[in-house]
Amino acid sequence: LIPILIKLVLGVSVDELGISVINIRSTGFKNVAVLFHDLRIKKRCAIITDLDKAFFNITVQATDNAIVAKIKAKAAGSQKAGLERQADLTEFTAENPWIETFYAKHTFEFDFVAAGNQEAIVETIPVVYKDQGTREEAKQQLKSGDLQQMGSRTLTMARQEGK
Repeated sequence: LIPILIKLVLGVSVDELGISVINIRSTGFKNVAVLFHDLRIKKRCAIITDLDKAFFNITVQATDNAIVAKIKAKAAGSQKAGLERQADLTEFTAENPWIETFYAKHTFEFDFVAAGNQEAIVETIPVVYKDQGTREEAKQQLKSGDLQQMGSRTLTMARQEGK
């Protein structure tokens, strides 16, 4: 997605800019970044990741049903992992001028829709969902103006498509 966004915004491809984009998921950052160093590859490396900060209240309430409690626990775990990842990468890159780390505050999907890109997500609804009722519900949530609804639906759609 990053190469597509760069092409749309800048009008040139990452190749034309001399940039390589490697999707290594969250587990492989250090395995690849270790190559960029004064004694190894002397090229700049950017690590782009999410902090996974929850965008809704994750405090479990006595009135929460099992499904809501599970969602909150998963979000709390993701948020904790995001902070641990940030601390780990900050320590890892501290003395290395070749590597810089950038963090999305929440998740890419949430931050993308929160930045006002809900129409781009709405346009993908027919590709993601076949059921007309689900399509209408998704459209209503994405156009609601409620960041929690918009973010939740965007993440649901991303997972549906194999995020």
